[in-house]
Amino acid sequence: MKWKRNALIVLVLGLIVAISGYVTPMVYWSHYTAHHGSIGLIGAADNPPSYLFALYAMFGALPLVLVILGITLFVSAAFCLLFSKTVKAHCSIKTSAISLGLSGVGVLEFICAFKWFTIVTFHEREKYPIAYPVSILLGILCAVAFVVLLVLYFEVRRMNWSIKGFAMDVLTGIVHLPAFFFVFAYLSEVVS
Repeated sequence: MKWKRNALIVLVLGLIVAISGYVTPMVYWSHYTAHHGSIGLIGAADNPPSYLFALYAMFGALPLVLVILGITLFVSAAFCLLFSKTVKAHCSIKTSAISLGLSGVGVLEFICAFKWFTIVTFHEREKYPIAYPVSILLGILCAVAFVVLLVLYFEVRRMNWSIKGFAMDVLTGIVHLPAFFFVFAYLSEVVS
């Protein structure tokens, strides 16, 4: 029963985070238009993805990060509630946590490699004197951490091996990839 309560809390939290990322800029826009007239967004009134891209253009990545993170939390909790028997029978906290760690470390490694590649390609070492060595060092650390977590995952999963459990852990990692990507990309943008 405790895990159902936790899943419901995560479900509600995901809704709150996603809605706040989507609604907060709308409140700002309505306040802005009340004092300054109107805002013209060409093609942004057609559908929600256009609205999200307009949000990114006007407010940066934070509203988009909140929406993606909220949707990820909501989907994860809803999945756990809908498939509770399979989750209870085949998943464990350890393997799910390691799966999330693999997903996060893999995304961080990708972002570090992309940052390094961008700096080298556009000859911007002088512009980013700290980001260049940090991206190399952090990328190497993430690669080592990925391998260690992968070995640890198979050691833990070997004790309770099941195809469904493995598939659930892979699905957990895949579902959380976009959220990790947007959060780490946003943090990288803020730090640089």
